[in-house]
Amino acid sequence: MTDYFELLKSISQEFNIKRGTHEDELSWMARVIYSFLGQTGYSSLWDIQEDLQPASITHFKARIEKALESIIDIYPEMISAFLLGYEQQSEEIYQILKDSGVVYHSPYRLIVPPRKTGIGVNNTYIRGNSLSEKRWVSGLGCYYPLRPAQDANSISLSEMFQLQKPALTDIWKSVLSQAQWTTYIGSTDFEYLRLRPPFRSGYWTEAPDYDGTISLARQRIPGSDLYYLYKQDNNTIYFSQLPAWMTSDNDYRALSNACLSTQKTLPPTSYKIDGDIVFLHIGYLYPPEEMNVIRLYSWPNTYINYPHNFNRVMTTNVFYDIRHVLEMLGYQFVEE
Repeated sequence: MTDYFELLKSISQEFNIKRGTHEDELSWMARVIYSFLGQTGYSSLWDIQEDLQPASITHFKARIEKALESIIDIYPEMISAFLLGYEQQSEEIYQILKDSGVVYHSPYRLIVPPRKTGIGVNNTYIRGNSLSEKRWVSGLGCYYPLRPAQDANSISLSEMFQLQKPALTDIWKSVLSQAQWTTYIGSTDFEYLRLRPPFRSGYWTEAPDYDGTISLARQRIPGSDLYYLYKQDNNTIYFSQLPAWMTSDNDYRALSNACLSTQKTLPPTSYKIDGDIVFLHIGYLYPPEEMNVIRLYSWPNTYINYPHNFNRVMTTNVFYDIRHVLEMLGYQFVEE
């Protein structure tokens, strides 16, 4: 593709978005555009509104959609990469930045969070940066090379993204130690965690595990699923209900990952290095905090039919930092 105005080349140099060794040009251009859209949305938080209030969610998304429209006008060849539409692109970027704490949300408004830097092995990760601050970008997340002298607000990468937690097997031991078992005589309409691969048919099954293994069960209730530990003993199934704070908003994944890790059946994340980028295939969805940092610092493998949580593309040295943090928690990675 001819970069007529060298716009994308300039953006890629500013954000240090390098092309993979075997990556085709269109894929690289799409990654540059996606990161540019994220930075455009973030910069809109400084726009002065007529009512002098913080930027609205509508304004944030409109800036992204207008920027994408302008990019497509300059590079019409890229329309095929963003067939999903402008509104879906702005919604995906909004959700990722909100979920990862890069923007703070109040009713109908968005604000910049207090500036923090998180220290990894290779890089310093930024949240709440000013527009004038030089930064590199992986996906939608900002970072720069590790510097010897850090500012007073520096914390660890784990702390920055709320990943300071026990290892998976310790989480499971702690939950089991608090179980209060009872036979359940109410509804029998349960789903049970699938303990062994393949997981292509879903993470839950209608059949309980009968070998005495302690696992997870749930009742699907609109707006408020109920989760339990369960075990089978002498043809009787025992349940121990789990508190809502431990399982709401997909937080149950911390327990499902911990359960499978203890059983040694948790699929690893596989990766393939292509020079300055890494292709990730996530074998089993992470809990929300872990998933948020991965989605923030990576690109989707395609920009159609969001979300894409299983296949991502990440800057290589950013990947090494995040992999290090996740391996400390008990997650495994396998190179293809």
